Amino acid sequence: ENIFSINSTSGDFWILKSFDREIKSNYSLFICVFDGIYQTCSSIYLNILDENDNICKFNSSSITLTINENLPLNTNLIQIQAYDPDYKQNGTLQYKLSPKTSYLNINLTTGLIQTTI
Repeated sequence: ENIFSINSTSGDFWILKSFDREIKSNYSLFICVFDGIYQTCSSIYLNILDENDNICKFNSSSITLTINENLPLNTNLIQIQAYDPDYKQNGTLQYKLSPKTSYLNINLTTGLIQTTI
């Protein structure tokens, strides 16, 4: 991978490409300096922080649900599933129904849809 470059005279260090945490989350580098006689080396560890740069997606592009009438209150109907490839808090999802209804509720964090009437 040609992601890094270093000027052997000045020691200036460049990053040649953008990082993408979803592809690679960390890098280990070994940098050495030489004065003509002696050489010393050091390790550099880079941990890439995540940006919220990916769109969340449903596991299914459309869902058809057939239910019986007169279901009891709080009957579980279906659990909607989606995912976001971003890391930790950037990958946290919140579900909502639109438009809001008086007869269905969706759990904000789990995607579980229940009857409310």
